Amino acid sequence: MEILITRLFFLLCFLSVSGQAARFIPERDDMILATLEPTETTNQALHTYWQKNPEHPDLALAMTQELLSHYAKSLDVRYLGRAMAVLRPWWKLRTPPNKILLARARIKQSLHLFHESLEDFDLAITRNPTGQAYLSRSTVYLVLGKLDKARKDCESLGQRVSPLILETCLAPIRSQQGEGKQVLSSLPFIIAQSQTDKNLAAWAWGVVAEIAYHWNDPKAGQYYAKAIDLEPEDGYNLTAYADYLLSEQKPKRVVALLKDAEQDSALLRLGLAYRQLKDPKFNEVLAKLSERFREAKQRHSDLHLREQAWFTFHLQDKPNEAMSLAQQNWKTQKEPQDMELLVRISRALGEDLPQELLLHLKKRSLLPFLQPKPRDLAGEKQ
Repeated sequence: MEILITRLFFLLCFLSVSGQAARFIPERDDMILATLEPTETTNQALHTYWQKNPEHPDLALAMTQELLSHYAKSLDVRYLGRAMAVLRPWWKLRTPPNKILLARARIKQSLHLFHESLEDFDLAITRNPTGQAYLSRSTVYLVLGKLDKARKDCESLGQRVSPLILETCLAPIRSQQGEGKQVLSSLPFIIAQSQTDKNLAAWAWGVVAEIAYHWNDPKAGQYYAKAIDLEPEDGYNLTAYADYLLSEQKPKRVVALLKDAEQDSALLRLGLAYRQLKDPKFNEVLAKLSERFREAKQRHSDLHLREQAWFTFHLQDKPNEAMSLAQQNWKTQKEPQDMELLVRISRALGEDLPQELLLHLKKRSLLPFLQPKPRDLAGEKQ
């Protein structure tokens, strides 16, 4: 779901060592497992102040926002763990300060604890209905497929935000409610006319690009390029652009784009690119991802079910197992990417689409997914 959520961390800030030893399982909830040290990307001064005053809410909030920003760029879940550690004094409180509550909700959101995050967002909005809270909650509703609620939250932004933020919030919802072509005719113009922060513009261009890709608009590549030019380290836009390039049979471009990446979502695309190129590096990526997903399974982690299904289908050639994973993922995430994956696996298996999925495709104006892309990934296996 890094999908909408991680990309928004930029906007919201704007308004392991591996080994063969047996895994350690803590005996108590209050055991200290590690001391949080500054990373190469965290602000050393801020970290020092926070370390001396770990229960100071403003310092904790600043630390958390910085860590979430790094997570948005890298998609490295370790930043989420560090952010949780910073918010430890407030993590189990029913009514923490509102800004802490919003930060906690966003962490839960990224950990796919959607219903728990909604409880926090609901309380935050009841206390103080800010644009930040409405925008964040709308993304959770969108992930859960609750389009009417997501749209209501975006519309509640009203005068609290700029027209660009309002229209970009509404864009993926409008697209899934049959207004994709209208979005593609208006939002690029709004972005071009807006004098705004580059991270906000990158988010908006990324949204336009994704809608264009799903609606087979030939300008999708141009929109992705605009987003990447503005924010070259945006992990979500990079992997989304890689998907587009792979659909256009441009694996060399994907390798150039992601060759230094380490996060799972990027390695998945890099692996498929190596496979298309018949590059022996494919085996290295396959082994690395196999180990990572094996460890996730041992931890009983469902955080990356979509990625596991994608890996199992595209890189391991196990469509039946991939279908099981994709259906598990569908229980919690109902974004276009989740639908597209189910459609491709069903097509590869020669099976009819599940009735529930067909109903969602029709209800959410996503029938273009029933038509193969000009060069469908499902047909590119070699």
